[in-house]
Parts: sequence; structure tokens; C-alpha cells
Amino acid sequence: MVMKKVRIPVDLLGSLICLLIALAPALAGLQPIDFSLNATPASSLDLSGKWHAARDPGDTGKSAEWFRRGPTPDAVPIEVPGPIEATFPGYDGVTWY
Repeated sequence: MVMKKVRIPVDLLGSLICLLIALAPALAGLQPIDFSLNATPASSLDLSGKWHAARDPGDTGKSAEWFRRGPTPDAVPIEVPGPIEATFPGYDGVTWY
């Protein structure tokens, strides 16, 4: 039996290595790989409904720790999901929900 040398192009070899790295967890039984390109998350949380939104044109809400208390006095009701522009037409800045 005569053995012949087979030359594999570098780009093909690199592709095969990447494929093996990508498939390694699935092959090891750790986690299956979803190749369906389905963007639907495994679980979801519906956040739709009535919210309050407040403009923060000075971007001071974080330093003032708005997240530690309820809505600010100037917060207005808003329906989520929905365009923020419907509530604050012409406003282009930080908004807190």
C-alpha cells in the first residue's frame, strides 16, 4: 500500500479548526448549539404596560440616584412598548423609566 501526502490548504484547515472549536461543547454533551438562527430567547419577561418616564436633560439622574426611589415628580405616564417621541416630542436626551 502506497501512502500519499495530502496537502490541506491553510484556509480550509483554519475553517475546520474553528468548526471543531464551535462544536466542541455540543460534542462533549455540555450544551447543544442552536444553528437555527432563532432570535427568540429561551425565556422572556413581558414589560409592557403603564410606566412612568422622566426626562433627564442634565444627565443627573444616575448621580442623584433616581434608581433608588420612585418616579420623580415630573414623571409622566407612558405606554410601553411605544415610541418615546410620542411622550416627549422633539426631546433628544436621557430618559428614565
